[in-house]
Amino acid sequence: MAAAADGGGLEGGGANAGAVSGTAADGDPIDVGRQLFVDSFLIEHTTLVRRFHRCELYAQNPVLRPDRRWEMIFPTKTAMAFSDGCFFDPRDKKFKLWYMAAWFGDTAYAVSEDGWNWTKPALDVRPTTNIVLLAGQR
Repeated sequence: MAAAADGGGLEGGGANAGAVSGTAADGDPIDVGRQLFVDSFLIEHTTLVRRFHRCELYAQNPVLRPDRRWEMIFPTKTAMAFSDGCFFDPRDKKFKLWYMAAWFGDTAYAVSEDGWNWTKPALDVRPTTNIVLLAGQR
Protein backbone atom coordinates (compact mmCIF):
# COMPACT_ATOMS: atom_id res chain seq x y z
CA MET A 1 0.00 0.00 0.00
CA ALA A 2 2.57 2.52 1.07
CA ALA A 3 4.70 4.33 -1.48
CA ALA A 4 7.70 6.56 -1.08
CA ALA A 5 6.73 10.05 -0.01
CA ASP A 6 7.91 11.51 -3.30
CA GLY A 7 6.22 8.97 -5.55
CA GLY A 8 9.33 6.80 -5.90
CA GLY A 9 10.16 3.99 -8.25
CA LEU A 10 10.54 4.62 -11.95
CA GLU A 11 10.15 7.90 -13.74
CA GLY A 12 10.23 9.47 -17.15
CA GLY A 13 8.94 8.93 -20.62
CA GLY A 14 5.26 9.88 -20.59
CA ALA A 15 2.05 7.87 -20.41
CA ASN A 16 3.33 4.72 -22.12
CA ALA A 17 6.91 4.80 -20.86
CA GLY A 18 6.43 1.54 -18.97
CA ALA A 19 4.86 -0.24 -21.91
CA VAL A 20 7.08 -3.07 -23.01
CA SER A 21 6.42 -5.63 -25.69
CA GLY A 22 8.28 -8.63 -26.95
CA THR A 23 9.47 -11.91 -25.53
CA ALA A 24 11.66 -12.64 -22.53
CA ALA A 25 14.80 -14.76 -22.89
CA ASP A 26 12.83 -17.85 -21.79
CA GLY A 27 10.18 -17.26 -24.48
CA ASP A 28 7.49 -15.88 -22.16
CA PRO A 29 5.56 -12.88 -23.53
CA ILE A 30 6.26 -9.63 -21.68
CA ASP A 31 3.63 -7.46 -23.30
CA VAL A 32 0.63 -8.64 -21.28
CA GLY A 33 -0.45 -7.50 -17.84
CA ARG A 34 1.49 -5.63 -15.24
CA GLN A 35 5.24 -5.92 -14.83
CA LEU A 36 7.30 -5.71 -11.66
CA PHE A 37 10.57 -3.97 -12.53
CA VAL A 38 12.98 -5.84 -10.25
CA ASP A 39 15.87 -5.96 -12.67
CA SER A 40 17.05 -3.95 -15.64
CA PHE A 41 15.89 -6.38 -18.34
CA LEU A 42 12.57 -4.62 -19.05
CA ILE A 43 13.69 -1.13 -18.04
CA GLU A 44 16.48 -1.01 -20.61
CA HIS A 45 13.84 -1.25 -23.38
CA THR A 46 11.94 1.84 -22.16
CA THR A 47 12.54 5.50 -21.43
CA LEU A 48 12.18 4.84 -17.68
CA VAL A 49 14.95 5.64 -15.24
CA ARG A 50 15.49 3.58 -12.08
CA ARG A 51 15.48 5.73 -8.96
CA PHE A 52 15.87 4.54 -5.36
CA HIS A 53 14.23 6.06 -2.30
CA ARG A 54 14.75 5.82 1.41
CA CYS A 55 11.77 4.20 3.12
CA GLU A 56 9.65 6.27 5.45
CA LEU A 57 7.44 4.84 8.16
CA TYR A 58 3.85 6.00 7.74
CA ALA A 59 2.71 7.14 11.19
CA GLN A 60 -0.90 6.07 10.65
CA ASN A 61 -0.05 2.43 9.81
CA PRO A 62 -1.81 0.17 9.34
CA VAL A 63 -3.82 1.93 6.65
CA LEU A 64 -6.40 -0.86 6.63
CA ARG A 65 -7.67 -1.68 10.11
CA PRO A 66 -10.01 -4.42 11.31
CA ASP A 67 -13.04 -2.34 12.31
CA ARG A 68 -15.97 -4.51 11.21
CA ARG A 69 -17.57 -7.31 13.21
CA TRP A 70 -16.68 -9.91 10.55
CA GLU A 71 -13.00 -8.88 10.74
CA MET A 72 -12.86 -9.53 14.47
CA ILE A 73 -13.84 -13.19 14.71
CA PHE A 74 -11.39 -15.98 15.55
CA PRO A 75 -8.50 -15.30 17.94
CA THR A 76 -6.99 -12.38 16.01
CA LYS A 77 -8.57 -9.21 14.63
CA THR A 78 -7.50 -9.16 10.98
CA ALA A 79 -7.87 -6.97 7.90
CA MET A 80 -4.85 -7.69 5.74
CA ALA A 81 -3.97 -7.66 2.10
CA PHE A 82 -2.82 -11.00 0.81
CA SER A 83 -2.81 -12.76 -2.56
CA ASP A 84 -6.08 -11.16 -3.65
CA GLY A 85 -4.31 -7.91 -4.48
CA CYS A 86 -4.49 -4.16 -4.62
CA PHE A 87 -4.80 -2.41 -7.97
CA PHE A 88 -5.37 1.08 -9.29
CA ASP A 89 -8.40 1.28 -11.57
CA PRO A 90 -7.71 4.15 -14.01
CA ARG A 91 -11.34 4.27 -15.15
CA ASP A 92 -12.70 4.81 -11.61
CA LYS A 93 -9.51 6.59 -10.49
CA LYS A 94 -9.47 4.49 -7.30
CA PHE A 95 -7.34 1.88 -5.66
CA LYS A 96 -9.23 -1.37 -5.16
CA LEU A 97 -8.16 -3.85 -2.52
CA TRP A 98 -9.27 -7.41 -1.91
CA TYR A 99 -8.20 -8.52 1.55
CA MET A 100 -8.57 -11.20 4.21
CA ALA A 101 -11.30 -10.26 6.70
CA ALA A 102 -10.57 -12.24 9.90
CA TRP A 103 -7.82 -14.83 10.24
CA PHE A 104 -8.41 -17.30 7.37
CA GLY A 105 -11.80 -15.64 6.98
CA ASP A 106 -13.77 -14.25 4.09
CA THR A 107 -12.35 -12.11 1.29
CA ALA A 108 -13.53 -8.52 1.53
CA TYR A 109 -13.24 -5.41 -0.65
CA ALA A 110 -12.13 -1.84 0.08
CA VAL A 111 -11.57 1.24 -2.10
CA SER A 112 -9.39 4.32 -1.76
CA GLU A 113 -8.72 7.44 -3.77
CA ASP A 114 -5.23 7.93 -2.32
CA GLY A 115 -4.03 4.50 -1.12
CA TRP A 116 -3.95 5.72 2.49
CA ASN A 117 -7.62 6.18 3.43
CA TRP A 118 -9.88 3.20 2.76
CA THR A 119 -13.64 2.73 2.71
CA LYS A 120 -15.41 -0.62 2.86
CA PRO A 121 -18.58 -0.37 0.76
CA ALA A 122 -21.65 -2.46 1.55
CA LEU A 123 -22.16 -5.08 -1.16
CA ASP A 124 -24.70 -7.81 -1.85
CA VAL A 125 -22.69 -11.06 -1.50
CA ARG A 126 -23.33 -11.04 2.23
CA PRO A 127 -25.78 -8.12 2.53
CA THR A 128 -24.66 -5.00 4.45
CA THR A 129 -21.02 -6.17 4.45
CA ASN A 130 -18.07 -5.67 2.12
CA ILE A 131 -17.48 -9.42 1.80
CA VAL A 132 -17.03 -10.60 -1.80
CA LEU A 133 -16.07 -14.25 -1.30
CA LEU A 134 -16.97 -16.50 1.60
CA ALA A 135 -14.04 -18.40 3.16
CA GLY A 136 -15.42 -21.81 2.22
CA GLN A 137 -15.61 -20.87 -1.47
CA ARG A 138 -11.87 -20.40 -2.07
